[in-house]
This record gives sequence, C-alpha cells and structure tokens, in this order.
Amino acid sequence: MSRYPLVGIFWQYPLGGIFFGYPPGGIMITFSAQTPAQLGAVLRGYRRARGLTQDQLATRLGLTQKAISHAETYPDRLGVDRLFQILAGLNVEFVLRDRTPQKTQSEW
Repeated sequence: MSRYPLVGIFWQYPLGGIFFGYPPGGIMITFSAQTPAQLGAVLRGYRRARGLTQDQLATRLGLTQKAISHAETYPDRLGVDRLFQILAGLNVEFVLRDRTPQKTQSEW
C-alpha cells in the first residue's frame, strides 16, 4: 500500500511541490524533463512509484544510498553511464524526441 493517496486512477506523488500521477498496475506514462532539476524529480518519482527507498535501489544496483541521493539532487553532475545504470534499475527507458512547439499567448 502506498503512503500517497489514490486519486481517481492515479497514485499522487509530490515532486518539488508538483504532484504527478502514476497509475497502479504499471501502465506506461511518459514524463518530460527539460532541466536537470526536472530530471532529478522524475528519477525520484519513478523510484518512489516503484516503492523503493534510495537504499533499496542502491543495493539493487551495487551502489551506495549516497550515490542515488546525489543523482536525484544533482542530476547535472550525473554521468551518462550512471544515468543509464539507474534507469535500468528502475526499468525505465531513455527516449529523445523533438520538442513540441510552445503555444504563444495569442494561440490560447
């Protein structure tokens, strides 16, 4: 049982003051990160959504809890190989795509 509330069909997880939804049962959701801080929040969110502590994920990957904390807090200092190691431990893939053009205020 998650310590976060079930709202509709989504568990709600706080990320930097923002809540993101993760459905129980593992339905795929895509999250976008455009800044290092957002990447750290997404990594933290996936870890929490899987019910893992930093220590549990670290043990799974042969890392220290401090390494996971550092990756979530300072993702701008994270090496690509370490990022892919953590993503694999979370069973998450890395996808690149063109940015969606932002609408101008007149298009609202």
